[in-house]
Amino acid sequence: MEETKQSLIASLPAAPRKPKSKVEKLVSVRPSPVAGSPASSSSYAPSLASSSPLPTLSETQTARYGIATWTGLCVIDGSITLTDEEKAKYKLQILDFVHAIMSMLVFFAISMFDQNVTRCLFPVPSEETKEVLTSLPFIIGVFCGGFFLAFPTRRHGIGSPLTKE
Repeated sequence: MEETKQSLIASLPAAPRKPKSKVEKLVSVRPSPVAGSPASSSSYAPSLASSSPLPTLSETQTARYGIATWTGLCVIDGSITLTDEEKAKYKLQILDFVHAIMSMLVFFAISMFDQNVTRCLFPVPSEETKEVLTSLPFIIGVFCGGFFLAFPTRRHGIGSPLTKE
């Protein structure tokens, strides 16, 4: 029975196929991670970047990993000592705290799109609450996006690519 099915399938003429567009080719080769996983956002990042390779640090510049403090950069590797000028470049500023608060607002706005989160926080929302929950993420996104464009940060978080600066 199985052999008959296979022979019938093999004898069918091939259906004509139209050529795939560039977008269809890109989507077909991209992995499909579980929604919400860390891989879901990071797997699509390379497709949005230009085809040129990422910039690398020259031999004179080195990446230093540490924690920004009020006095400057506290380097994790204790064997490296920084000059006062190098430490001062990485002092915490008010803009850093505003960026952190805005990033938390964006996270909140994105989480409000999930029905499970909204049902947990607002089990029986009124019509006014539904209206606010519908418009608030959009307002937060526009406001924070404009702020991030107007006041960009030069700091690199965990997983951020290094730049020439």
